[in-house]
Amino acid sequence: MRAVGPGEELEAPGILENPVPVDALYDWEVGQEVTLRNLLQRHGYESLEAVEATGEAAGRAEGEIETSRSAVLDVLEARGLAAGEGVRLAVVTSREEAVLRRWLRRAATIASTGDLFAEEV
Repeated sequence: MRAVGPGEELEAPGILENPVPVDALYDWEVGQEVTLRNLLQRHGYESLEAVEATGEAAGRAEGEIETSRSAVLDVLEARGLAAGEGVRLAVVTSREEAVLRRWLRRAATIASTGDLFAEEV
C-alpha cells in the first residue's frame, strides 16, 4: 500500500460515489463538502441543486392542490351550497389533483353538495 498525501484522492469503489480528497481528512470544510455530496448521491441526487429542484417541484404541486381545494369550496360557497363538515373535510384532505378537478367541475353544476361525491361511491 502506498502512502497518499495532500492533493491526492482516496477511492472506495462500491462504497462512495466520489473519491475523497485526502484534504477532507484534515480540512473541516472540504470534509463537509465531500460528505454532503456523497450523502446526496447515495439518496439519488446529483447535487444540492437537484434537491432544491425536487423541493420546488413538490412545493408547486402542493400549491396546485391547495388552490384546487380552495376553488372547490369557493365555487360551492358562491353558488350558495353549504359545505358541511363532511364535505369540507373530504375536500381539504384530498391529495389527488385529478379528483379535486373533477369535484370542481361538479361544484359548478350540482344541485346540492350531496351530489359532489355521487360518482365516488
